[in-house]
Amino acid sequence: MLGLALLLAGPASVDAGSFQVTPVNAILSDAHAVEAFTVRNTGAEATIVQVELVRWSQDHGKDVLEPAGELLATPPLFRIGGGEAQVVRVGLRHAAAGSTELAYRVILSEVPPPPPPGFRGLAVALRLSVPLFIQPPTDMMAPALDWGVTVDAGGGVSVTAANRGNAHAKVIGLALRGHDGAAPLAEDKSLHYVLAGQAATWAMAASQAVHAGDALVLDVRTEMGEKHIELAARGDR
Repeated sequence: MLGLALLLAGPASVDAGSFQVTPVNAILSDAHAVEAFTVRNTGAEATIVQVELVRWSQDHGKDVLEPAGELLATPPLFRIGGGEAQVVRVGLRHAAAGSTELAYRVILSEVPPPPPPGFRGLAVALRLSVPLFIQPPTDMMAPALDWGVTVDAGGGVSVTAANRGNAHAKVIGLALRGHDGAAPLAEDKSLHYVLAGQAATWAMAASQAVHAGDALVLDVRTEMGEKHIELAARGDR
């Protein structure tokens, strides 16, 4: 059973318990067609790791992963001893095309050994998912986010970002405030990606009632800095 799916995005390396990988994200292009990932076994026992490459999109704010044949990983399966390291190279089969960045994930999964005789517990394998982006042959790469806030009849608040740009945005945190208030009505400090040409949604619990038409300020933190966006809440139709 595969579990503990970790989405990697922030620190220099991320530890999944028995192995870790660096870098934790990558960008490929015609000028940089191959990325070398270093996988380190931080445990004492040898383990087998499988590499899977998937195309990454977003549908109504949820991640969708599909098999990708345009990338190649070498080696796709390997055994790594305790305390040892293995380099995995991921590259493009063909030159990048189009004008919009493409998104993928490199998934590294531990292949658990057969359980010993008489074992009755639950074997949990580790799984790391590393973002990888392919930039097209253009110098004009940037996200462009349109933000909106929707409230439903039950008082739930949803924040949506639609990316009109041709590159992904990495949102580090959100805080929703009343137009005249300093304390956040709702906030989310988790990291999210908004892929090029797609949209992401944050469902947030508000500390007090928010109604359609209320004037709000949305504080948005991305890797490019912080913005304060004035907007009005919309009703859920």
